[in-house]
Amino acid sequence: MSTADDLDMLLAQHEALRQRMPHAWNAFFGRFGCLRAVQLAAIPPILSCKNVLVTAPTAGGKTEAVIAPICERIARHRWPGLSVLIITPTRALVNDLYQRLAHPCAQMGLALGRKTTDHALGEEIVEQVLITTPESTESLLTFRREWLNGVHVVVLDEIHLLDGSPRGDQLRNILSRLAAYRHHVGGAEFAGLQRIAMSATVADPRRLADVYLGNGSEIVSVPGQRELEARVIVAPGGDKERAEAAMAAAEEFTTVHKILVFVNSRKQVDTCAGFFRCGSFAKMPVYGHHGSLSKSQREDVESRFKSDSEAICVATMTLEVGID
Repeated sequence: MSTADDLDMLLAQHEALRQRMPHAWNAFFGRFGCLRAVQLAAIPPILSCKNVLVTAPTAGGKTEAVIAPICERIARHRWPGLSVLIITPTRALVNDLYQRLAHPCAQMGLALGRKTTDHALGEEIVEQVLITTPESTESLLTFRREWLNGVHVVVLDEIHLLDGSPRGDQLRNILSRLAAYRHHVGGAEFAGLQRIAMSATVADPRRLADVYLGNGSEIVSVPGQRELEARVIVAPGGDKERAEAAMAAAEEFTTVHKILVFVNSRKQVDTCAGFFRCGSFAKMPVYGHHGSLSKSQREDVESRFKSDSEAICVATMTLEVGID
């Protein structure tokens, strides 16, 4: 097939999807020149109400590939009330997704919300799309289950980070309870709970799909990964020696402007942050991030670290995902 034929086929795919998503197309893709491969592959089965696992490299366009067709379904069917749950592992990722989806959802006139221990909902549910965590989803099932009466779609974000852990087991139990409850209140008219999962590239996507989405679910997998330039330096000693080794390693990369350092505890965050306020990085702002900080402190760190042109952030696993 010639290059011209390939281009014609690609244009035809774009036009077909644009016609299938008249409500969501401009909001999600209007500012882009073309769709990514994962978007071309994932949107059709999601629009067709199938359970789908979407795996692709980080920053590959998975979020738009999944959320755009779901929002199209909300607008097309005029689902009232809370219709979509997006369940993600951390509060930082809840905040990140909320910021990314706020503009396209507002363009479509859809009410977007978030529920974590940092962000509570009102006395009445007005959100149509809700971003939350497994723990907050369980809280809804326990104390506000009537708010879930109209949920049609559940999206599991970064599912590979939960798989194989107690939180992954908890999530599977939550999904079973939610499906049973939704079937109970929906009766014969309820067609089923659509489940969609997003993941980085994994070794066994079929197993992951079967465990969280059920047998017969589809897999959309786009291979590849961004190239990383890496150095491995063993630094025996205490926190001070490790911080010095980290700074020495960063100096080997001449284009480094931001450094994200992971440690194991809140105490190490506070201790190590002080060590970075010296040497060639002394003029950079240094932030600390851990779960014991208040909501306003954590979100301020996330915002500042993203917006600063140069910065260092020392964090526990609270920033393992949720910051680019």
